[in-house]
Amino acid sequence: MSSLPADWQLPEGWTMKAAGDVATLQRGFDLPVQDRQDGVVPIFAANGSVGTHSVHKVEGPGVVTGRSGSLGNVHFVEENFWPLNTALWVKDFHGNEPKWVSRLLRWMRLEQYTRGVGVPTLNRNLVHEIEIPVPPLDEQKRIAAILDQADELRRKRQRAIDRLNQFGEAAFAQLDISKGRWSELSEVCEFENGDRGKNYPGKKSLLSKGIPFVSAADLDANGEVVRSNLSYISDARFEMLRSGKFAGGDFLFCLRGSLGKFALVPDGMSGAIASSLIIIRISDSLDHEFFRGYLGSRLVKKEIDFYSNGLAQPNLSGASLKKFKIFLPPIEVQKKFGATMSKIGETRERLLRSKAQLDHLFASLQHSAFLGGL
Repeated sequence: MSSLPADWQLPEGWTMKAAGDVATLQRGFDLPVQDRQDGVVPIFAANGSVGTHSVHKVEGPGVVTGRSGSLGNVHFVEENFWPLNTALWVKDFHGNEPKWVSRLLRWMRLEQYTRGVGVPTLNRNLVHEIEIPVPPLDEQKRIAAILDQADELRRKRQRAIDRLNQFGEAAFAQLDISKGRWSELSEVCEFENGDRGKNYPGKKSLLSKGIPFVSAADLDANGEVVRSNLSYISDARFEMLRSGKFAGGDFLFCLRGSLGKFALVPDGMSGAIASSLIIIRISDSLDHEFFRGYLGSRLVKKEIDFYSNGLAQPNLSGASLKKFKIFLPPIEVQKKFGATMSKIGETRERLLRSKAQLDHLFASLQHSAFLGGL
């Protein structure tokens, strides 16, 4: 394998085998939606569980991965299951530990062994030919147990992050609506679309440095602008834009594609937006953290569903966004709520940094495990 270091030596008791002699992959089975019956048997597609059925095709424990479309995900299944034809399942473990096999396939990065251009398809024949280091069965079980424990730490961090997000949304939903009023966004916000003219940046004009040019892909799930992979435009092109220039304190909201994603622009940052975004500037009657909580609330999700209902590719117009309803409690109540949300955000940031460290450590641990370094 290309993952094996040049100076690596096979540990004592280990052997090199073709992957097909360790875990034989088999294409899944057709099961049209109209033929599925009520039951508890999980159905697995390329990207994971997609429902249930009354009968199974494969007895658990088993391992499933994507065959076409979504590739690279590997799922360990304890119970009996039905793998669909967009998935591959391990037909024969050849006496190896199923949990270890599932970890092995993740480590192998199966998504690199594809054929086809339009819809990438995992070529199991290529996978079967790869030579991999195989430890004895007892060592396989030990490796799987260690990686399971390490992975559980990452899952706990993610569950804590998810609970924090739910807490913020619940806090917004519990605001006392007897103290305040309802309003349309147009009454308390200003809006600005991106420049649609000839000076609008195309792909060829994007740079690796300069003034940030933000698209929907640069907004994360926590209402922040992700700076790591930003594109940029020149100062000259920025000056030519007639609209769509943002600054710290503005909100960016996605109208198409990742509909409803948003971010608060941090102080000191300025730039321009892609055509999928709109800039929202709040008035003095709104607190920034309160408004961030509003944009992430179920109330906004309901408004999005209402104005985009029935569309094949859901999107919003700026005119529809301006009609969104918002509850406005007194500003001192908003600021108190905002202070709570700020504390939640600080805690979330600590957890996110901790999870990133755990992800890095897990990747190192996993690589060591399959080279005999544990």
